[in-house]
Amino acid sequence: RYIEGLDGYPQDKEKGMKYLRRSVKSLNSNALLYYSIIILKEQNYEKTIQDVQQMYQFLYGFNSQLYYFSQSQIMINYKEYAKALDFLEKAASLGHLQSMYQLATFYDIGTLGVIDKEKSVKYYKKAAELEHLESMYRYAYMLEKGLDVQVDKEKSLYFYKKAADKGHINSIFKYASKLARGDGTQVELKEAYRY
Repeated sequence: RYIEGLDGYPQDKEKGMKYLRRSVKSLNSNALLYYSIIILKEQNYEKTIQDVQQMYQFLYGFNSQLYYFSQSQIMINYKEYAKALDFLEKAASLGHLQSMYQLATFYDIGTLGVIDKEKSVKYYKKAAELEHLESMYRYAYMLEKGLDVQVDKEKSLYFYKKAADKGHINSIFKYASKLARGDGTQVELKEAYRY
């Protein structure tokens, strides 16, 4: 907050870096990622990226979900999209849900320069099955509307309910309205009201 002067804090980069270094020393992964990005912006890219990769390897191990995910975020920041996709694919293959969700979204709308609807569906479905909230909602919506998949109202309702039960606000609304209208199920007003 001090570094950028956010949330009413006065901008004081030196003070902010002091707090950030303290968080990095306590192995706070968000602080480490933010610190890495700051260093990359300020110094020689090639040399610093090697230093940052070594730091992440030390923190997470070389072949870990968090290592690959953190590297993908750095590559996105530097618009190295092919490398970012590669790191995200590796993290997703190790079960990292946020990587699966990002891949699904990126492939869906082409954020990183590649549109691949088949891969998008694959990652939304996989993350939804592993109960990633936003993926459950988006996959349910795709199934409901037949977006890049065959319409399946029953499966759509299933994923809306799972996400609603975990507190996803859009899924709560969708599931309750489907129950109230009998869309893909019989009308269940008491159950709709409960949601």
